[in-house]
Amino acid sequence: RDAKKILLEPGRGKKSLLDSYTRFIKSLPDGESLLQKLTLSADESLSAGDSLSEKSSIPAAGDSSYSSSFSGLLTQLDFMNQEDWDKMMKTCSVLFIRGEESLSRACLSGIPFVWHAYPQSEEYQIVKVNALLQRIKEYFTKEDFTIIKNLWLDFNKPESELNQDEFFEHTHAFLENTTRMQKGFSSFSDDLRKNGDLASNLMTFLKKNAIL
Repeated sequence: RDAKKILLEPGRGKKSLLDSYTRFIKSLPDGESLLQKLTLSADESLSAGDSLSEKSSIPAAGDSSYSSSFSGLLTQLDFMNQEDWDKMMKTCSVLFIRGEESLSRACLSGIPFVWHAYPQSEEYQIVKVNALLQRIKEYFTKEDFTIIKNLWLDFNKPESELNQDEFFEHTHAFLENTTRMQKGFSSFSDDLRKNGDLASNLMTFLKKNAIL
């Protein structure tokens, strides 16, 4: 309901997420009629920056050219440079991102996100995911943190361990409450930004120690 534009980077669970998102829409009041206004075009060949969105997409912030890109329930995006990718990402309501580079941008965006870490041997990515979950825990109520944790762990566990019904329930809970959880993600982003950027901090260090 509140998640009108969703960025989904390629990765494990894409089809399951699409199915869950469709079921989520059906569960809303007048969901069946809403689905009739949306076009569904998805298969496993889709890649690089898939995006789920409503036809009446949110106007893009800053660059209106992006608003016309989200014309159906699923739109495959062309390759774009990092600057354009960042602009597009900031127009979204929810992010499903993969890897560390996208994670850093998601953390700074203040937008509710789910992180799919790159799979590692012995499922070590779960250790990294749990570490970040503990880092953001203080910014959310117990209820909201449980919602976030459930879906993040679903996205990062082996496919053989994924319960599709639970995955739908966890996806539904996350999408249903993104507006409420927005404050927590924004506060986390604000605190990160207080650290400053690497270039400025390095120059300050050099000047403070009379290296320059």
